Amino acid sequence: MKHILMVGRSREVLAKAKRFDLRFTQFVKLRQDMVSETLQPYHRLVGFPGIATTDEWVAQARLIHSIDPFDAIGGFTETAEDIAAQIALALDLPYHPPETVTSTHDKFVMREKLRAAGLDDTASRVMQAPDLDEVRRFAEEYGYPVVLKPVSARGSLGVSIARNDAELDAAVRWFQQWAGKYPLLLEQFLEGEEWSVEAFSEQGRHRIACITRKYKDPRTCIEVGHCVPAVFEPAVEADIHRLVCATLDTVGIRMGPSHTEIITTQRGPRVVETHARLGGDRIVELVNLVTGVDLHVLWVRQVMGESVIDDVPASAAAGRYAAIRFVSPLARGVVERVDGVDAAKAMPGVQRVDVIQSPGAEIGEVHDSFSRGASVIAVGESAEEAMARAVEAAGQIRFVVACAG
Repeated sequence: MKHILMVGRSREVLAKAKRFDLRFTQFVKLRQDMVSETLQPYHRLVGFPGIATTDEWVAQARLIHSIDPFDAIGGFTETAEDIAAQIALALDLPYHPPETVTSTHDKFVMREKLRAAGLDDTASRVMQAPDLDEVRRFAEEYGYPVVLKPVSARGSLGVSIARNDAELDAAVRWFQQWAGKYPLLLEQFLEGEEWSVEAFSEQGRHRIACITRKYKDPRTCIEVGHCVPAVFEPAVEADIHRLVCATLDTVGIRMGPSHTEIITTQRGPRVVETHARLGGDRIVELVNLVTGVDLHVLWVRQVMGESVIDDVPASAAAGRYAAIRFVSPLARGVVERVDGVDAAKAMPGVQRVDVIQSPGAEIGEVHDSFSRGASVIAVGESAEEAMARAVEAAGQIRFVVACAG
């Protein structure tokens, strides 16, 4: 029975991994709510305080490895990737090297690597702290709109677009309010439609599993929906495949899943970000609905040492599309109840309804992906039908909120 070290928790991956004959040792940061979570799947659970250093995680892994050797390591969440990379390096286990993780976490490092490789010349500049005059000089040099975002956060936290000089001050204040602890990354705005590319790699060989259409709030850049599969003219799709595969080579992703966000501009596809993980927002479930392939299962199998590249889906089933739509309350206060969930579940094509902000949750302005209210997944015979069904069902959901004074 193989012994797998899991660094960081992913409920979705663990649920799929339990079907295999494995022993899991789990490394996690301790949280108060963990006492109520089931520990049944784990052979061993090791908790670390939030202030624990990477050296502490590596030392514990070395100790356990010396008495009960690990066969593999899986860093199944983005926040655990840097620690998993250091442990893998210390124990000589297959995983991304630390510099690859840095290239996917630090968006400025990624931009510099893509620029040096001649893949993407999107202008960017990093600032340790926002300076309105410096931001304005960047805008004067490269033109409006300008994208402001944290250099290494996730979930669209603190992201905004200043479309002219009048919007610049508000964009800087939005960043400072929600992402002020991070350095600020300024980027030249890319005009066009946004997509994400879900791929798998094995020994440096890349396979595109699906391309996802993304729908975003124009002010905050937070996703409000996704739809798969996206359909392109063959030449455009080939350009996307070439750019994504070259990007993965450039940042050093040679194994495992990846999630690369792109924009199709008049000059061709351009990279927004790339990640050494599967897409969030239940994109994996959307892909499964249209291809019948569970990318979480492929990930676990690959970590176990199996070759999975030939099992990555090449296309979706004909006439099968899936979409997710997010809805959020506009009020500020405490959620008292959520109405309309059963009505949403009963709508045509609906596969799943999830309430993110449950009764008792304190809510305010939606400022990242984790502060949205609820989501609906629906399927259809076209992309338009799948998304329309998801939107209609999401419209049934109502949040009753005790508003703050």
